[in-house]
Amino acid sequence: MTSGDPDARPDRSTAMGKRVVFVTIGSVVVFATLVLSLTGVITGNKGAVRRAAPIGSMEGGLTWYRFEIALAGATPGAAFLMAVEAIPGGGNKAVIVNGREELPVTWTGRTESGCGDGGKAACEFGFEVPAFGTRAAFEQRPQGLFGTLELQTKGSSTLPISGFRLSEGLPEMRYPQAPTDAIETPAGKEPVDFNRRWRLALGEGLPAVLDIAVSSTDSAVGTLVTAKGDLGQLAGRQFGDTLLLSNFDGVRAVALRLKAGPGDTATGALAVSGEATVAVSGKRDDDAAEPMTPEIPDASPAGKRPELLVWLRPWERASAETVAVVKRLGERHEGLDVSFVAVEGDADAVKRFATAAGVSVRLAPRADVTVTPVVHLLGGVTPQKLGPIASTAILRASQVKAIDEWIAQVVPQSVP
Repeated sequence: MTSGDPDARPDRSTAMGKRVVFVTIGSVVVFATLVLSLTGVITGNKGAVRRAAPIGSMEGGLTWYRFEIALAGATPGAAFLMAVEAIPGGGNKAVIVNGREELPVTWTGRTESGCGDGGKAACEFGFEVPAFGTRAAFEQRPQGLFGTLELQTKGSSTLPISGFRLSEGLPEMRYPQAPTDAIETPAGKEPVDFNRRWRLALGEGLPAVLDIAVSSTDSAVGTLVTAKGDLGQLAGRQFGDTLLLSNFDGVRAVALRLKAGPGDTATGALAVSGEATVAVSGKRDDDAAEPMTPEIPDASPAGKRPELLVWLRPWERASAETVAVVKRLGERHEGLDVSFVAVEGDADAVKRFATAAGVSVRLAPRADVTVTPVVHLLGGVTPQKLGPIASTAILRASQVKAIDEWIAQVVPQSVP
């Protein structure tokens, strides 16, 4: 939705793309204004200096990489940028950059002079996400970095990954080359406008809503929410009539491709690691409401003490984020219990997740909990349900606020 004229489209030269996001909390729909500032201080001034470091977590002296995960049926695959910084005394720290979100990972390699040249064996690099058992291993060759990415979800899967080093971490480098079938905008004509909200149908009709903001340099960010949950912060680039967006949150790779059609329509494909690639059809609709998720089953009756009960899956980034939030709330508020239950996964995955999160997690298979993470608020007059909790931080904020308000009501003796 946009203010003013409902048919007005945002000026592509503006520094921000503004959205009204529908966040479902129980049966209540919350309207939250989502401001998507594009990666790299994108402004109307094309000569403006864009940052060469992720927001907030790292500063200069970075080594930037562009990686691409091959996904069946997706061309190109899921691309992402990574910044690596040497730590004084040895070692490195690294973050994956997805639009405005930064995800820390463990870098397991280091650059050495002469890697990949004719007189020296190829150097080995890699990164890990211990909480999810994710491991990437690749070698540096003259043509770039090539290797494999091992993901642990319902089972183990191995995907090809390739990359190369960048001189700067500019957002346009996520997709540096235009797809062969993209039709560039003719000189003197307005470019295709992908901005604002789109109502999508995935595969055989799974509903979804996509919010997009495209900068004056054609870099783009967005969020994609489906009836199965949200797919995180997407980032990418527009090439004429084609939009490429992707996300890699350390455990799941996503690639979305859209091609503009007549009358504010678009078609394309969505690829998600571990799932079959599906066709996508969409139409711009500023009033599209996010799809209703499946009904979450009631938990056990309210106990004597207020409790936050989190239902999770140990391979979800959103579950890890939710556990971290609830854990902090439990530490801050006396008189509040917190419990964590994995509804799916094997014992090793649950143990790995629990160790990384620093909490106890009970494994209790629940086929009826089809979407996670979900939080049950127990101990009040009536048990409440909240979820699925968003993996995208800016959407998750409204849900966390609802939990805070509930705690203030049922745990009046809580310590700030």
